[in-house]
Amino acid sequence: MRHHRRPAVPTVMTRREDSIVRASRQRDSQRQRAAVRRFMAEHGLKPAPWARAAGLPTANVLYAYLNEQTEFLSQPTLEALARAAQVAVSELLGEAQTATQLRMLPIRDEARAGLWRPGLGLSHPTDIEVPIPPSVEADEVVHLSDDHATEVYPAGSYLAVQYYASLRRPLLPGNRVLVHCVRQGRHELTVREIRVHKAGAELILRSVTSVKGNDPLPLPWPYDGRVWEHAGHRCQVRGCITMMMMLRIEANE
Repeated sequence: MRHHRRPAVPTVMTRREDSIVRASRQRDSQRQRAAVRRFMAEHGLKPAPWARAAGLPTANVLYAYLNEQTEFLSQPTLEALARAAQVAVSELLGEAQTATQLRMLPIRDEARAGLWRPGLGLSHPTDIEVPIPPSVEADEVVHLSDDHATEVYPAGSYLAVQYYASLRRPLLPGNRVLVHCVRQGRHELTVREIRVHKAGAELILRSVTSVKGNDPLPLPWPYDGRVWEHAGHRCQVRGCITMMMMLRIEANE
C-alpha cells in the first residue's frame, strides 16, 4: 500500500499546538503498543508465527513496532493480524473493553468570522473540559461562537478538531476544517468546507446568513499542510472537524 506522504512545508502552527500534536501521537502510540503486547501475552502469540499466519511478507514490521522503532502499525497490517487471530481490530487494540471510557479535552479557542485578534486562544479562558469518545480523533475543542457555519453546525456549538499534522489521511472534498488566517499580525479562525471543482479548490462558509468579508478562499489542491497567501492574508488549514457537541456550560458564581 502506498502511504500518503507530505513534504516539509512552512507552518503557522504554534509551538503549543505542535507540542500537543507530538504528545497526543506519543500517547496514542504507547497505548496502542501496550494493547498489542497485552493481546499477544493473553493469547500466547509470538511475533514471527503470528506474522506468518497473517500473511505478512516479513515479521520485521511487527518486531520494529514492538521495539518502539515505529509509532504505529498500518491499518492493513492491523487487519491482517486481527484476521489471523480471529478477532476484530478493536479487540486487538483493546478498544472493545474501553469503548465506554471518555477522554477529556479542554476548550482551547474560538472560531468566529471577522474576529481578528492579536493572538490565538480564548478571550475568557476556562478550565472546563469536554468529554470525547475514544473513537473520535481530536487534539483540541473549539467554541463556534457565531453563525458563520449554521448550515452544518449551530452557533454556540463545540467542535472537536484533529490537527492537520496528526491526520493519517489526506483531506477530501466535503471535509469541514478549521482555517487559521493571519492579517497584519492579527488572527482569525473560521470553520469552512472544502469544495473541489474543475478550476481548483476553495474553502467555503456554510452559513444561512451573509458574512461580510468572508468570500470563498482558494485552496492549494491537493492540500499538503502549506501556508498560502491570498489578498494579503496568510492562511493554513489548522485541522479537520471530527465531532460537534452542544454543551450547557454554566458560569461559576
